[in-house]
Amino acid sequence: ANLTIDPNWSTFHPGESVTFTCDMNEGKDTDWEYEIRRNGEQFIQSDQHKSYTLQPIQIDHSGEYQCSGVRKSFSLTKCSGTVSLNVTAAQPKAKLTAGPTTIPVGGSVTLSCSVEPSAGWKYRWWRRTSDTPEVQLTDENRDINVKQGGIYRCVGERGNTNFQSLVSDDVIITITLTSAQPRAKLTAGPTTIPVGGSVTLNCSVEPSAGWKYRWWRRTSDTPEVQFTDEENRDINVKQGGIYRCVGVREECQEIQINTVCTLDVEEKSDELVPVLSVSPSWLSPGASVTLSCDVEEPSARWRFFWYKAVPDPSSSSYSYELLPGSINGTKENSYNIHGQTNTTGYVCEAGRGEQAVKSKPKFVWSAEFHPGSSLKVNPDRVQHFSSDSVSFHCEGNSADWRLMRVSETGQPSFLNSSNWGTRKQSIISNWSDGGIFWCESGLGEFSNAVNITLQSINNGNVIIS
Repeated sequence: ANLTIDPNWSTFHPGESVTFTCDMNEGKDTDWEYEIRRNGEQFIQSDQHKSYTLQPIQIDHSGEYQCSGVRKSFSLTKCSGTVSLNVTAAQPKAKLTAGPTTIPVGGSVTLSCSVEPSAGWKYRWWRRTSDTPEVQLTDENRDINVKQGGIYRCVGERGNTNFQSLVSDDVIITITLTSAQPRAKLTAGPTTIPVGGSVTLNCSVEPSAGWKYRWWRRTSDTPEVQFTDEENRDINVKQGGIYRCVGVREECQEIQINTVCTLDVEEKSDELVPVLSVSPSWLSPGASVTLSCDVEEPSARWRFFWYKAVPDPSSSSYSYELLPGSINGTKENSYNIHGQTNTTGYVCEAGRGEQAVKSKPKFVWSAEFHPGSSLKVNPDRVQHFSSDSVSFHCEGNSADWRLMRVSETGQPSFLNSSNWGTRKQSIISNWSDGGIFWCESGLGEFSNAVNITLQSINNGNVIIS
């Protein structure tokens, strides 16, 4: 008899899997009944299948394994030799190495990612810069050749359970310029354009023969994006933002940018602003949330970007975090979120060519208390008279708070007199309107939401106590 394991690794980690196969090398597989023993004791009882998959592997599965088979018709028993299974709790860490970390323009360097013991691993790679967010590379090889400067890191992954190593330390690759290296020059006519207008940007490198050009745009709120369909020296843009360019020739040799040009665009007309809707608007246990982004001018060219709104004490609005899988946008104008339990705000952005516009925030409400941020109302009831005085109290770990409300207009407004403040209690008397109330903390958290309706409407005011 012969016992084998697949994969045949020297070391396994908790959560991975291994398949034992017991071959009798005699008769048919169905002529036998199989048993697997560990350290001399029965591990798998008599079974008609010669293969058994152990998943997930645990620490106490380490040991010496042996299989035996009993032939049904002859009462013949055959035993295999032993096979060692070593399971360790230590999660290995990926190691990222490079030859030189400084390379000339047009040069390259090989990066190598390794995990010990080395069997069975494939690798994931990421790159970022001080100005751009991290992007995952498409390469899964142990060794990759790079021509771009930046901050690189890697992680190992293996098995059908996708067990991962710890992420490697960062390695910084720097591209150096020679004194004779030409520099790109970016120029523009006017830098302020009205809605519906445009401006021509010009990128040039001297001497000018043979160059193609790459273009990027970013804003103070959105990461930098490269124009994938532009290689011309002159481009016409209708969208405000911060633009830069680079000249490329001779096997994609990149030249450092010399000038950055900022364009300010006046407010776009409302008909171009996408409208975000959420379903459901109030969370129930186990429900998923669907975001839908509608544009007045439907087109197959739109791409949609999805963001979570994060309360930001440095402003009267929100900062925005891209949701998973949204860094390159989606063709579909809907996005599903699973497992949400807390009140959260969302924003969608519709982009087409050089045009990209964000929607107004839309909220998904939860009545469940959040341990880091909660809202308590006194008296605690859904319906109030317009003459009632009602106390709203924000509780949690943050030093900064603001009390928010969405009324029938659907847009959020803050009820603290100074937007953000350290005082946690607000008292409303002589109501003018009800709505949905919640607290936002300076740590970027939303509280539970409370829906309040009024019996009648009078003019009112807000008093901060």
